[in-house]
Amino acid sequence: IIATELGVWATSQLNGAQTEWAPPAPGIGMPLTRTTMLQARQSDKVVLAATYGRGMWTSDLFSDPLPVITGSRVHYTQSPLFLTGQRSLRAESFAWDFGDGTTASGETVSKEYAQIGEYALKMTINGSLSETVSVKILPDHSLPYTSEGEAYSGGFEAYPEQFGVHTIKGSSWERGNSSMPGKSGVNSGNNAFVIGLDEEYYQPNTETYLYLPNFDFSVQGIYELSFWAKYKLQGGFDGFQLQYSTDRGQTWKQLGTDKDNDWYNYTNESEPAAAFPLGSSYFSGNKNSFDKFSLNVSGLAGNENVAVRFVFRSEGTGNHNGLAIDDVKITKYDGELLTQLLSFGGEFSSASQIRLTWETQPEYKCQYFDVEQSLNGKTFESVGTVNSKGYLSTDLKSYTFSTPGDRLLYFFRLRVVNEDPQADYEEIFYSPTIAIRKENFYSGKEVLRVFPNPFLDYLEVTFTDVMDDDVYYELYDMSGRLVLKGKQLATGPLLRLEMNEQPTGVYVLSLRIGEEGAERIFKLLAE
Repeated sequence: IIATELGVWATSQLNGAQTEWAPPAPGIGMPLTRTTMLQARQSDKVVLAATYGRGMWTSDLFSDPLPVITGSRVHYTQSPLFLTGQRSLRAESFAWDFGDGTTASGETVSKEYAQIGEYALKMTINGSLSETVSVKILPDHSLPYTSEGEAYSGGFEAYPEQFGVHTIKGSSWERGNSSMPGKSGVNSGNNAFVIGLDEEYYQPNTETYLYLPNFDFSVQGIYELSFWAKYKLQGGFDGFQLQYSTDRGQTWKQLGTDKDNDWYNYTNESEPAAAFPLGSSYFSGNKNSFDKFSLNVSGLAGNENVAVRFVFRSEGTGNHNGLAIDDVKITKYDGELLTQLLSFGGEFSSASQIRLTWETQPEYKCQYFDVEQSLNGKTFESVGTVNSKGYLSTDLKSYTFSTPGDRLLYFFRLRVVNEDPQADYEEIFYSPTIAIRKENFYSGKEVLRVFPNPFLDYLEVTFTDVMDDDVYYELYDMSGRLVLKGKQLATGPLLRLEMNEQPTGVYVLSLRIGEEGAERIFKLLAE
């Protein structure tokens, strides 16, 4: 073969001036373009052709036949596993044996395994040359994925059928307890998964995958994924990340970003030579002892299929120890799926400033808190909004809010807004009302005012504090005749009293908080 201005030409016999050269067939193989260099790789006799502006092309023209299987070595049941022999050399025919009694032919095939387990996958080319690899099919798993759950394997002590490793090149994920610095030991039990268990340094250009089961997130809930890890990696260039698949291993996406708390510590923003592509987030650098990393994965709720894998990659330079991970868990909150307000209070933080505080646990699709203020305990208006910190979280969340306050008495409440328009979910509720008052002016619980005046058929009473007390009332006309008497439980800052449409005239209302409380007298007009 010879490189020319119009591609690579070939001949079956060199015969001086009589040599007959054949050009590339149009539309087949490499283009008719300037080719500037040919190089042969001695190991397999593959020839590389460098073109002008059309990339590099290879040919196995001089190679010995060699079967090469390309495709994932770990997969899931009820999902097509795509396999190809395209990288095989001088292959003219392909025969596949999937190890479960089924076969196929063709350069590229797909196989859907019905049962979990390890299968001996065999591909034969040209009728006689074959390659056999092991394919591991992983199971589905319910949640939670914890030691309290069913058939838990995240501590890597039991159920080895639930995890699998596929190494493209370099060092591999290996199960055990390493003695090598930077990745030694375990977080619990006897086993972790380690990059290069007995290697002091992981190999350059490593690419290896650790697969976990396919999890069922179909039930709405609050979920958290966590694991423990220690590592010593080339900062920024080498690292590991988690990926997830919602189609049983067909496609994979990065799980989480460096913006998530307790998660990735690096994003490749400018280094094309790094092991992960530009824009990827991952763990990198050093962690000298086992530390816990956790991510809220409630956004995956509603998916029946969520497979998870750990991906480790390195570029080609440096000597670094590696990585160990242990105790992978996925927790599921078992309580009521509703934001819970644990506390709400406040005080005058200065002569003219009020500071409110509250706590939540959990938060379920919590968007924000609308802080509402009232001067009389009846009419409220918004004085500010605070965004939620958790949205979907089982962690304790604490909040503060400050607002001006130059009056003696205020009432506050929270309007808690929980919503997810995509899921057609909305739950809005109010906190209990609280009273913020200057204690040097108000003490105890007192009647503040009565309205409306004039009244028709009812009266409303406000107080100097939030009530949970019986209020005794007596209504007299101007002749001193008792026309109405009763007792009513007041809850909150406001009480409504029914007056039964009294005749027009002037009345006197007596109010006492509790049977032994001090009496307050109000003169009223009935319309």
